[in-house]
Parts: sequence; C-alpha cells; structure tokens
Amino acid sequence: PITFLDANGNGERDPGEHQAGVAELTTLSADSDPTVRTTVAFALGEIGDASSIETLFKLATDSNATVASEAAEALSKLAKDVPLARYAALTTSGEDGPRGRAIRFLFRFNSDPASAPATSQLSTDSASIRQEAAESLARRRYPPARAQPVRLIDAAAPPTRAPARAPHRP
Repeated sequence: PITFLDANGNGERDPGEHQAGVAELTTLSADSDPTVRTTVAFALGEIGDASSIETLFKLATDSNATVASEAAEALSKLAKDVPLARYAALTTSGEDGPRGRAIRFLFRFNSDPASAPATSQLSTDSASIRQEAAESLARRRYPPARAQPVRLIDAAAPPTRAPARAPHRP
C-alpha cells in the first residue's frame, strides 16, 4: 500500500510528495485538548516527514509541558532536516521538562556542535537537566565533555551518576 500522497499517480514517492496523514495531523495540532496535541507530536515524529517541522516547532513551544516535550523529541527524530541552531534554542529556555527532553535528544544530530549545548548544561543547578545532558553525552563521544561528567559521577544524585559513566569507557 502507498503510504504517501502520490500527487502524480506514478506509484513512487517523488520530491514534494508527503507522507499520508501529515496534513490532517497538522490541522489537529491546533486542538484545544493537550492530549490530542501530544498525540499529534508523537505521530509526526514517528512519520518522520520533513513537512511537519514547522508544526513540531510550534508544538515545542506549547504552554503544556507534555506537548512541548513530545514535540522536542519528535523534532530530534527529524535531525537530518532540522536546523541545529533552531533546535538548540529549545535547550536554553522554558520549563525543565521540555528543555530536558530537547537536551537528551541532541545526540541524534550526531555532531560536535550538537553535543556542545548538552555539555554546557552539565553545570546547571537543575539535577534533572544535568541528568538529561549526561544521558545525551553518554550516547555519543564528545571529548570536551569528558572532564565534566567526571564531576557528575561524584554527585549525590544516583540518576545523574549512572548515565555519566558511559562516555568514559575506552
């Protein structure tokens, strides 16, 4: 079965043709129910069509933290098509939940410039943000962060200690 909108009827996905359902989900992204918006963000992330990026950025700044968190993760699944600078802005402001989720999934950008924002969050006052940064850095080798997770290993919060160990394995 065809899972995309085949505008020219040739049975192949051509440039400009989008996955089926994206337009309908985009419409639902304005629903007043945060559960609907959360589900939209999740679904758009799973579909992975770049045409949903603007909708996901709008949801990433939603007043509901659950919606914003889900949208941040969904955007990270589209890392190859999302401008890192725009995504990184999600890691510096807002509530800890959505901000932490954006930090956690920086590793999906698979680059040193993407690991730098996670490294900068290792010294924040928020234990949950430090934990998310350590988790992101544990998934991708980034030498400039190497000295900072060592300090986290000595931290009192066990959830922060465990993920911080992975970058130090040879």
